[in-house]
Amino acid sequence: MFEYRVRWEIDVDAGNAEAAARRAMSAMTVAGTTATVFDVMGKRGRVRRIDLTLDRKSDPVWCVLLRLPEQDELDPCDRVTWNVKARSVKAAATKARKELAKKYECDPDSIGVGAIALGEDSIRLPW
Repeated sequence: MFEYRVRWEIDVDAGNAEAAARRAMSAMTVAGTTATVFDVMGKRGRVRRIDLTLDRKSDPVWCVLLRLPEQDELDPCDRVTWNVKARSVKAAATKARKELAKKYECDPDSIGVGAIALGEDSIRLPW
């Protein structure tokens, strides 16, 4: 097991420090609380923001603009948009490259990523 530093902050109005602490505790423990976002620092000092209300089953959809190896690197029209469910931008790019590589039977590392936007078909091209 590893040791983590977990932080949660809230601004409260109160008459004194103890009353402020009680209000903060109440905000964390009442049913239906919105106190679900924490900053967590790991052993290497990296801080991640964790939102416990995000359900893994309902990861957001990302639209990823990809370029296959045989497509012209300079032609912006020569791209493939790919919608994937993933927890982060990095995960969306990796997943889209793997899926497209499987479909076109090529190396995922040979697929270029041009742009990523949150939302299905959310990359709007100017043409």
